Parts: sequence; structure tokens; C-alpha cells
Amino acid sequence: MSNAIQRFLGFAFASADLLLELAPDGSVVFAAGAVHAVTGLSEAEIAGKAWRSLVAHADQAMVEAMLDTLEGGVRRGPVNVLLAPTADQERRTAAFCACRLPGSQNVSCALSLAAGLSTAGGVEVDASGLQSRASFEAMAEDLLAAAKIVGQELDFALIEAPGLSSALEAAGADAAGEIVTRLSGALRAESFGGAPAARVGPERFALIRSKGTGSDQIVQHLGMVLAAATDGRSLQSRSRILGLDANGESLERSMRALRYAMDQFVAHGIDAKGASSLTEAFNQSLQATLAKAGAMGEAIRAQSFNLAYQPIVDLKTGKVQHYEALLRFTAEASPYDLVRLAEELALIEQLDLAVASKVFAKLHAERDKDLHLAVNMSGRSIEDTAFVAEFRRITAHQPDLIRRLVIEVTESAQIRDLKTANRNIQQLRADGHVLCLDDFGAGASSMAYLQALQVDIVKIDGRYIKELAGDGPEAALVRHVVALCRELGVTTIAEMIETEAVEDAVRRAGVDCGQGYLYGKPADQPKPPVPRAAPALARRKGAVETWG
Repeated sequence: MSNAIQRFLGFAFASADLLLELAPDGSVVFAAGAVHAVTGLSEAEIAGKAWRSLVAHADQAMVEAMLDTLEGGVRRGPVNVLLAPTADQERRTAAFCACRLPGSQNVSCALSLAAGLSTAGGVEVDASGLQSRASFEAMAEDLLAAAKIVGQELDFALIEAPGLSSALEAAGADAAGEIVTRLSGALRAESFGGAPAARVGPERFALIRSKGTGSDQIVQHLGMVLAAATDGRSLQSRSRILGLDANGESLERSMRALRYAMDQFVAHGIDAKGASSLTEAFNQSLQATLAKAGAMGEAIRAQSFNLAYQPIVDLKTGKVQHYEALLRFTAEASPYDLVRLAEELALIEQLDLAVASKVFAKLHAERDKDLHLAVNMSGRSIEDTAFVAEFRRITAHQPDLIRRLVIEVTESAQIRDLKTANRNIQQLRADGHVLCLDDFGAGASSMAYLQALQVDIVKIDGRYIKELAGDGPEAALVRHVVALCRELGVTTIAEMIETEAVEDAVRRAGVDCGQGYLYGKPADQPKPPVPRAAPALARRKGAVETWG
């Protein structure tokens, strides 16, 4: 086959902005098309260049894996590749395909600047190019939603590499890092659009890919890359492919099945009992969910949980403002996973009412009628008008109880109907309740919540508070939040205050109240903090104290 025909066929398979032909050593032997627009080089300048010089470092392992596993006449890609910066430092992304035509040792590569279905290339990855499970699930949901619109068929692949951990340990730190980087690149080469794979265990990975080739090809390609990365050591992998029916299933159902399949994979690896499709995974998930729902429902009905109380302190006076009543299914353990389970099982409203009932009983029984307690309420509950109506019915005609109860709206579940939620919040405030927006800053929706929901208190998430003493970007963010809340007439609480240095930084930032181990750990009874020296209030230089 002549070179001219080969190149013509290369363009035919590519339909792209630029065709490159690479020699076996990876150098460019031919270039045609929009050379300068894509690479910033002229045709003369690109001749003889190594392909690595055209691709950003972060994507080189993926491209190398594609090229090393090419089979004659089979196209690999497209994947999204970040190109090396041009002379004016402009960086751009191109869709990249590769094919070795029959009878040729050279490789035809096609690059196109045209955008296709997004692979969420902006996701956060670790040093080796792998993303977390949470990030992967968010990306998968975006891809499934987009695939449903354009009719793209996708698969969900689970990959296990038994013996990888011991191989990395034997290789040493530097060599291990290189092995994982090359493995990450090989996984991206199998992924839809070159999207990063997820690391869900030391030897377990997950990715979204185009429907088509089976698991044997993934295993073969990974085996070739791992053998090259480990100097020929035998390191096998295995995989399971689950079809994603973007058109026949609802997005919610598909994501539920995907999460269940991943849970089973993380717990058991690839075994004979694993689902072979997302439909089967959904059915397995449904059976498991029914069992969990029964157990959770019984726990709620029997109120087989406890409350722990943690003080919230006025930073100016050092006095306790109120105590947060914290749910505990087991001593010391965070209830977050079980609360999320209740939300998934549509039992959160029942759980919130059961917890509130215990808080009501505590307030009624307490001799100290100045005791104020805060109870948590899921975002899912606060937007449920029937739940709020039942909550108001229980508290009706109990002005003393209402006066002593703070309601904290949590971000464990996203509030989807902000208008209804705010209407419910205003009804509760009109009854006399104090409303607090919990975990501010923990989720992407926090600012939208503050704009849409009129509340009395904002509790700033602890991850911004713990590092506050370092006076880094967290301090600036907290100051801005405090200034905004002050303009809105909203009280602020900083959680996770554990040291006096952080307390001082929080006070200097203008926060009104504090919560954290510095004042006391959650206890089975409301317990005031151990008295300390009264805080010295900072005064602005040149300030004059006046009456007015």
C-alpha cells in the first residue's frame, strides 16, 4: 500500500483538523491539515518532533498506553488530550485518535479541536491522575445525563489488579510512582474520552467507557502496560463490564445501581455473585434496600438511638447560648452514613420527627427552663410541606418549648425546591423557632441557600475553621461570610474550635459564637464548659468608647 493511500485512509478514519504520522520511534514523519492552528508550529518545524513534545505531561501516559497497545486496523480513541502550550503560551484540548493501518509500522494520529460529549476533564485527580470515588460518581452522573440527551451508549467497567500492592512495595517508592502513573494512563486510554478512572481500593479501579469491546480487551491492554512498567513481571488484571442503559433507565435509577455495584466491588472485588449489568445491580440493590429499610424503620419506631449534647458559646461573654442535640446510634460514632441511608430510603422525615420527639421530651423534663437545644433537620425534611405541618402540629400551643428550640437545617441532602423550603422555614420562624443554616461552605449550594433561605443563624463548616489560625485563604473566606451575615442581620457560629489559637482567630474574624472540643465534647447530658479566663476583646486602634 503506497504512502499516499495510507495517508488518505488516515484522513478518512480521522475526519479531523490535523493528521500526524508517527515513525516507530515516535517522531513525526508527516503532518497535514491545520498544523499551526493545532500545535502552534509550522509543517517544517513539526517534522521530526517527538509526539511527547506536542502533548502536555499529564496526558502523556495515556497517549503512550494507546500507542503501545494498538492493533493493526483498529482505531483507538477519541480521547481528550491537553496539548503542550504554543509559543504564545496558549493551551488547548483536542480529541485524539490513533490507528496503525494494515501493512504499516507507522501510526496515523488524528487531532480535532471540535468539542464532543464532555468527559468532565476538570475533575480533581491525585498525583498519578486518578480521581476519588465521590468525584467519579459526580462525573458519571454528568456523563449519563449527557449520554441520555445525545444517545451515546456507555459501559461501566470495574477493574481489579491482584498483586499490585505487593508489586509496588517491592518496586520502591520512585518506581512505584511511575508504575501507578502508567497504570492510570492505561486506564484513561480505555475510558470514554480519556476521562480519569477512579481508585476505589488499593488494587481496584472503576471507569466509564464507550460501549463495544469486552472486558478481555481491557485485561489484555492493561497486561501489556503493566508488563512494560514492571520490567516484564507477571501482573494480571481482571475486569467486569456493566452496561449503562442511558435511554431505557432513569438517571436516578442508573446512579443507584452504579453506586450499589461499586459498593459490592469495593467490599468483595470481582466475584461470581457480582451483577453482570446495571439492571441486575439495581435489582440486587432493591432487595438489599428493602432489608435495610426494614431495619432502619424498626430503629426509628423503637427510638433505639441516643442524643449527645455539645455546648455553643457566645465568644464575647463565654456563656453557653444553647446546646446542639447530636444523634448517636452508637457511642462516639458519627451518624452521617445512617442519616444518608435514611435519606436514600425516604425515611429521613420519620427519623427527624423521632429525634425531635426526644429533644421535646428533654426540654419538658429539664428543670432548667433556660436550657435551649438545637435539633437537626435534613434539607429533605425542610422542603417537605407535610413533614413541616406535622412538626408544627406537635409544637403548637407550646410557646415555652418553641422559644427554647433552635432548628438546624443540614446539607446532608440537597434542597431541590428552595421556594417551598423557604416558605416552610418562614412558617417555623413565625411560630417562634430560631432557624440555623448548618455546615455553611460544605457544599456547592451554600451561597444559593443563603440567598434563597431567610434564617437567623449561619453555622460555618469546620473545615474552614480548623486551619484559621494560619491566617491563610480560610481566614479571608470566614471574614467575608461574617461580613455578609452581619449585613443580613444573621448570627454566625464557627464549629470545630479546638484550640485557643483558633478561638482567637475566629473572634478576630468577627464570628459571634463557637462550638468545638475547646468548650466540650458531646456528652450524654448538657454540660457547661470548664470556666476559663474571660476573653480579652480586641479593640480597633484609635477607637473611642461612647454611649449612643
